[in-house]
Amino acid sequence: MIEQVIGLPRRGGKTLELVQAMKGHDDAVLIVGYAAEADRVRRVYGLERHQVIVASEARRTLRGRSPAVFVDNADKLLEHFIGAPVTAVSMTMDPSAIEADRLPVS
Repeated sequence: MIEQVIGLPRRGGKTLELVQAMKGHDDAVLIVGYAAEADRVRRVYGLERHQVIVASEARRTLRGRSPAVFVDNADKLLEHFIGAPVTAVSMTMDPSAIEADRLPVS
């Protein structure tokens, strides 16, 4: 179940917040869209190779593991895999994890 959603503008610190949240987990991985982005994230945030995984390799790389999974720019990954712009999404979340000041309720 999703515990946290970070919604900020472009270059607003989403990746930084994900990396900080990862530090609370012994076995955590960050899923990114492309190899160049994985390299940038590793370099900028000092993460190890096994901590940052390209989405196209995630299923194979995570087989047999149960890490805490953090997904950077999930909207862009959905658009890439679907092949069309995503207008809206829904997700199941732990109600205690919803921060009223950060997640608008409609």
